[in-house]
Amino acid sequence: MAISGAFSGGCNCGAVRYRAVDTDDVVTCYCKQCQRQTSHAVSAVHTALPTLEIQDPKGALRWYAASPGARRGFCSTCGSSLFWQQVLPAEEPGQPGTIPANDFLSVMAGSIDDTRDLALASQIYVDGQAQFHCLDESVPASEAPK
Repeated sequence: MAISGAFSGGCNCGAVRYRAVDTDDVVTCYCKQCQRQTSHAVSAVHTALPTLEIQDPKGALRWYAASPGARRGFCSTCGSSLFWQQVLPAEEPGQPGTIPANDFLSVMAGSIDDTRDLALASQIYVDGQAQFHCLDESVPASEAPK
């Protein structure tokens, strides 16, 4: 299942809130970057960028260029992971990309206020899982591209 209609969420301290419309189902990523960012695997959903409204009155939302083609949004006050976004490479070498590569943004599923309609649809980069991770054998899984 996915969320059909408006949904909201935010960080742990409430400094950053968001609203959007519709998601797809949850994808859990076991890559090492996700593990380092959160100390575990990351579960996220996609939502269309045009529907996303971010409320950040104190300017707490920060973006970290995790790799040349991706950035991660987090609250600089409480440290909550909120977003992952694929971006186009920067025009200046050594600078992080900031232009979205597509029309969606990944929202960390745990930051969504009401997750009752969400279900795990797939698991990716499972070859990077830590020994303490437990995969759901009933859900499709894929390894990192070779």
